[in-house]
Amino acid sequence: MADRKSKKPLRVLVACRKFDGVVGGVERMSTTLMNELVTRGHHVSLFTWDVNEDAQSFYPIDSRISWFKLAMGNPEKKASFLLRLKRFLKVRNFLKDIRPDIVLGFQEGSFVTLKIYGLGLGIPMICAIRESPFRYAYITAFPPFWFSCQIFRIAAAVTVQFERYREAFPKFLWVKIKVTPNHIFPAEKLANSVGKEGLRKSLLCTGRLSPEKNQAVLVSAFALIAQNFPDWDLIIVGSGGQENALKDLIATLPEKISSRIFLQGATNNVPEWLQKAQIFCLPSRWEGFPNSLAEAMAHGLPCVGFSGCDGVSDLIDNDKTGLLADGNGNIKTLSEALSKLMGNPDLRQRMGESSFEKTKNYTPDIIIDGWEKILREGSGQ
Repeated sequence: MADRKSKKPLRVLVACRKFDGVVGGVERMSTTLMNELVTRGHHVSLFTWDVNEDAQSFYPIDSRISWFKLAMGNPEKKASFLLRLKRFLKVRNFLKDIRPDIVLGFQEGSFVTLKIYGLGLGIPMICAIRESPFRYAYITAFPPFWFSCQIFRIAAAVTVQFERYREAFPKFLWVKIKVTPNHIFPAEKLANSVGKEGLRKSLLCTGRLSPEKNQAVLVSAFALIAQNFPDWDLIIVGSGGQENALKDLIATLPEKISSRIFLQGATNNVPEWLQKAQIFCLPSRWEGFPNSLAEAMAHGLPCVGFSGCDGVSDLIDNDKTGLLADGNGNIKTLSEALSKLMGNPDLRQRMGESSFEKTKNYTPDIIIDGWEKILREGSGQ
């Protein structure tokens, strides 16, 4: 602690796409990081492309953090040349005014845009990639990944969440890659993965309802095995664009199965659901560092996901902290993995205990120390 206090505080600018109305892992992680940096004595500012000055963050932001909202057009829509020019001048003047020691841009788009806006100002910038860089096998992006990699040549550093993700980048960038997993807060109360005699048991999934999270596969996998485990329910906590599609899928199932599948919507108290669950499943197609999965592990839950899903397969140690179903999106293999855990309380307990132990490597102090080191190195301090 004495060494930390003896070092000069950093002026850090964090840049994110938008905060207003967004409840996601990037927003949650970046907010916690900013709050902790301020607590450690650093001067932190936040820049977002939010469309209005009244934008609000779902996650609490320390009052000592200055939040600059661009409020110039909708960041979700393509801007005209004139609007882009106005944005360029406004942001460039903003960068000149605050003169940060280091800029931390979350996701490629934010980093690339800020880097272009700040060309020639001599402000070092870091790109924080918080999704799997292998995800472009499923999606297209603007700017394209190859273009971002060229801009990364002039980055102070590029952060990824697992060592394996380094392999997605051209070798000329490997020296710039820094590994910074997300932090995991310790659970206030652990789950009972075995369950209580005479009470129903829960298979839980938390997260936004979106195509990449692929909850439909989980619903179908549960439907295949539900009759073999009549004392189990499937609970999905979260909201999003796939909600109606999931409701339609559930409606096609026999009533004796559909009545045991619950879409609970979004909540501010996910830990309460984790404490009551016996198994956690994240059927995603791809992830970066899946916060919902990590949080479940911190609660001592055995976890299930796909071996072909980045992030999930990096967190779950197969046959130790949980089970990895073969493939990616395979209903049959997922149902088999779930069956193995649902039918074996001793296995659930053993894997849940191992999950809890693994998360001790991701405590906030450890992870924020790593971020602070990267920020100092990037700033040259």
